[in-house]
Amino acid sequence: YYGRGAARSYMGDIPGAIEDFNHSVKLQPDAYIYYNLACQQYLNGNVAKAIKNLTKVIDNSYNKSYVES
Repeated sequence: YYGRGAARSYMGDIPGAIEDFNHSVKLQPDAYIYYNLACQQYLNGNVAKAIKNLTKVIDNSYNKSYVES
């Protein structure tokens, strides 16, 4: 689902990308997925959800090396 979400994002299908990233993050919570989900939510005009997902990355440190970069 992550790969398809990235492809949909590249093609400009923001709602489809959000759907795929949401499904992907349920299967395997990961900083990269939360980041990409947040970016798509921001582009879709949902800033509150984007901030919530970016905060999850920082608070939970899903991938510490990514967060500290």
